[in-house]
Amino acid sequence: MTLTTISLTTAVSSSPGASQAKNINWVGGKPTTVTVFSTVTGSSIAFNVQFTMNELQRVGGSSLAYWQNLSSAYSDTGVNTSSGSLFGSSSLGPVSGMTVSFLSPIAAIRLNSTSMGNGPLTAKVIAGEAW
Repeated sequence: MTLTTISLTTAVSSSPGASQAKNINWVGGKPTTVTVFSTVTGSSIAFNVQFTMNELQRVGGSSLAYWQNLSSAYSDTGVNTSSGSLFGSSSLGPVSGMTVSFLSPIAAIRLNSTSMGNGPLTAKVIAGEAW
């Protein structure tokens, strides 16, 4: 996986929970960059970027992996992190999203939201590859 998109929408409820997990090629040991944005501005959004060191196929799926929240120390401008590792913003739009780089390998990534407002929330994930 070198480039993928993760989408989290409000189609089911206003607090959708976790998105589908995306595997990342951790074997090559290259950096991974994640950009999170919303196509709707002015809505209340609260979310976590979650990652795991468990390879999903080896542990038996996403529900058996140990997921960790990305620290709010990685906050980008315009994203309020007053709730610890929970990112929240009423102005998280296509231009004012957030970008995070993982410099060491991770096995998978997903979004988890407790409040989507008018959503949707989208993450673009790009990972380097090596031989």
